[in-house]
Amino acid sequence: MIEVSKALEIIEANCTKMPTKCISVSKALGYVLAEKVISPIDMPPFRQSAMDGYAFKHSIRHQYDLAGISQAGDHSNIKLKTTEAIRIFTGAFVPDSADTVVMQEHVMANSDSILIAEMPEKFSNVRPKGEQIAKDEVVFETHTLITPAAIGFLASLGITEIEVYKKPKVAILVTGNELVQPGKKLKKGKIFESNSVMLEAALQTIGIAKTKVYRVKDNLKATKKALKSILKNMILS
Repeated sequence: MIEVSKALEIIEANCTKMPTKCISVSKALGYVLAEKVISPIDMPPFRQSAMDGYAFKHSIRHQYDLAGISQAGDHSNIKLKTTEAIRIFTGAFVPDSADTVVMQEHVMANSDSILIAEMPEKFSNVRPKGEQIAKDEVVFETHTLITPAAIGFLASLGITEIEVYKKPKVAILVTGNELVQPGKKLKKGKIFESNSVMLEAALQTIGIAKTKVYRVKDNLKATKKALKSILKNMILS
C-alpha cells in the first residue's frame, strides 16, 4: 500500500491532457474549457434600466410630463425634452436623451405627468452598456470548469458552442477473493464489495459517467493480464 499523496504524485507524473472537442453550451455541464472564451458582445448590449420607474434627464426639476413608455424588448429612442420623462421597466432600453431612472416607489404619477418625491442621484438605476462585460473581453479562461451558472452566462452572450477537453473513460479494477457483489449470497469468510460502487459515485460528482468495473482473481498474473486487456479495450473503444 502507498499513501494517497504518493498515488496522486504518480498519477500526475504519468497523465496527459485529454483530446478536445467542440460541444454545445447546453450540453457542456461538468466539462473543462480547452481554450479561453471571448465575449462577442457588450453585456448589457445597450443602456438598460435597473428598475421599474421613470427615465428622465437629471435636473433640479421634480415634475415631468410623460412622453411615452419603454418596455423590455423595445428600442424606441425617444428624444426627451428637459421637461419630459418616460415610463420604463426593468431591463428596458434607456433613451439617449435620458441619464437617470427614478424607481416608481419614489414617484407620484397620473396619466399625464409625474412628481418625484425622492430625487435620485444623477445616473442612478441606469446600467451602462458593457457594464457586466465588454465586447472582446475574456469571459472564461482556459481550464475553467463549466457550471450551471457558466452555461447561463455563456448563453446570455449568444455563445452556442465552446471547445472543451473530452471527459476520460475510467476503468475500476476490483481484486480480492473474499469479495462478493451486493445482492448475491454471502458465504462464510466473504464480504460485500463496496469500493467500486463508491468510486463510481465519486466520479459522477465530477462529471465522469463513462465507467466500467472489472473483477479479477487476487493474484499478480491475473491482475497484469486484466490491466493489459482493459487498456487495449479502452484505447480501441
